[in-house]
Amino acid sequence: MSTDLAQSENSQVVMPVTTHELLNRVERIREVQIKVMKEGVDFGTIQGCGDKPTLLKPGAETLLLAFQMAAVPDQLTIQDLGHDDEVRYRVVTPIIHIPTGRVCGHGVGECSSLEEKYKWRKAVCQEEWDETDPDRRRVKWAKSRDGAYTVHQVRTNKADVANTVLKMGKKRSLVDGALTVTAASRIFTQDVEDMPEELRDGTPAHKSAPSAAPTEPCAPNYGRYAKQPLSAIPTDGLHDYLHGMNRSIDDPKKANFKAKNLAMREAIQAELDKRESSQGPERDDPAQGARPGEASTSSSPTMTAANVCQQLALCETKEEFAGVMNMWMAEKSVHSDEDGRAVEKAKEATKKRLGLRA
Repeated sequence: MSTDLAQSENSQVVMPVTTHELLNRVERIREVQIKVMKEGVDFGTIQGCGDKPTLLKPGAETLLLAFQMAAVPDQLTIQDLGHDDEVRYRVVTPIIHIPTGRVCGHGVGECSSLEEKYKWRKAVCQEEWDETDPDRRRVKWAKSRDGAYTVHQVRTNKADVANTVLKMGKKRSLVDGALTVTAASRIFTQDVEDMPEELRDGTPAHKSAPSAAPTEPCAPNYGRYAKQPLSAIPTDGLHDYLHGMNRSIDDPKKANFKAKNLAMREAIQAELDKRESSQGPERDDPAQGARPGEASTSSSPTMTAANVCQQLALCETKEEFAGVMNMWMAEKSVHSDEDGRAVEKAKEATKKRLGLRA
């Protein structure tokens, strides 16, 4: 009699789950995902990690609540696995059934300060990187849509990330527990948002259409023709961008973007060469509305006052200043008085900065 009672008290599963109950449980999870959870808050699809959404901490808490379950914060098991140069925690989270208090399962999560995102940080300045011990600094290659670039990084102080590491371990443990006790792993995955981008498999987040022809290069994200296709930009505008690219390439402060700027310069130069080879001596860029040397009959300026002010702010020599002002004076008459005042103010500031006499 006592043996039977003990077995009844210790067993967590009294009756097997029927197929109908299992289907209802899966349908319940999908209903919560669709009607209650919000993408980007409770779950999200990570680029390069397939189509299965990853469950986030708010979503894990919502999913547990839907089945009347919860984590027990005061019963967490936290193991300190760190050493002199590392903070590392392993967290075990019990998940209970709220009405009965019965433990339904446990989640396990771990986090370390030696993970890529916690081990390194970007140097705040070149001087900090220079003064950091060689074994505690590095130059890391990274990649964006605009191409590869380098980042100067230094090691973090483990005390600065200790609390973050502990919180991350607790979060991972909670999400693992929620997926385990609700059997939601076929719908959600875990922790891929914490995976370094270079370790992902490169699978697109969503199925995409068959690859189309390469897109036409566009202008940089500044100036009057920002992000417009190069073929749609007037020749004068292309020359302005080419001038800006040359200065950026020679600027040591913009060394991280040199590869991107070189590629943009090549694209702009290719477009200019294409126009020169395809147009006769008596033709000019159609966007200009006039032949070389003739005054434009159009009332629309080729440069906005804001673009002129921006170009003046970038000027570093007397010759560059004179070139920008010559372009402005050629079409000043079609601008408003307000534009004229704005350019005049920028002109005076540039002259003062370059040490030019009034």
